[in-house]
Amino acid sequence: MAVELFEVRTGDDGLKPILRNGRTAKGTREAVGVEIREVVDLVRGPKGEELRKNAQSFKARFVEVWEEGGVSRKEAQALLTKFKPVKA
Repeated sequence: MAVELFEVRTGDDGLKPILRNGRTAKGTREAVGVEIREVVDLVRGPKGEELRKNAQSFKARFVEVWEEGGVSRKEAQALLTKFKPVKA
């Protein structure tokens, strides 16, 4: 649910090739501008629609697991019960 930016990387480590794809950032203002325009175009198209759909799905699932009786709520309550502070 995200678009990774490469050209905004800076410094000695930021300008090294990225291990997973070998891409190296140019590190220039022009390259950042080009990348930002590419991202804006990307999110306005079908890929952006897919990202928004995935985000909505994630949001619905997140709400569901934290509702009363949801798995995350149950687990958090169990954790709090287990480590409940002892009153002095």
